[in-house]
Amino acid sequence: MRIEDLYTPEILALTTQIPHLGRLDAADGEATLRSRTCGSRIHVMLRLDDEDRIAAFAQELEACALAQAAAAILGQGIVGARAEEVHAARDHLQRMMHAGAPPPEEGRFAGLAVLAPVRDVPARHESVLLPFEAACRALAAATAERAGIRPRVPGDDGAE
Repeated sequence: MRIEDLYTPEILALTTQIPHLGRLDAADGEATLRSRTCGSRIHVMLRLDDEDRIAAFAQELEACALAQAAAAILGQGIVGARAEEVHAARDHLQRMMHAGAPPPEEGRFAGLAVLAPVRDVPARHESVLLPFEAACRALAAATAERAGIRPRVPGDDGAE
């Protein structure tokens, strides 16, 4: 498959439909990731409710069309989701990209099916996974924050 063939009308349409662009005033967790292969960058912020569902989500990105499409799918389904659902979607997307698993047929992130052609171009897998990986890292940060665990900073010996 030629890389140009990846940019289907459905994927290109998603790049104009990215919800939750911007920042949150107060986030429980956030994460920034950059793709080594294409330079795409995403910063996600989220806030959890009392039942550990994602109550608010925001994303800022400078990304290729494939990462933008994945960010649109993430943004469409993430509010109201539990951490397990986001992790499961990321894991399913990884299996879809790396092991040829079929796209999800239902659920919050069924839209991932549009990204199925990317599995034939391994150099673009990281771009597609970027938004979901960032969301999972933001969830981990939010969970740590709620548990009162201070994240480790390189060079930090833990002394107060």
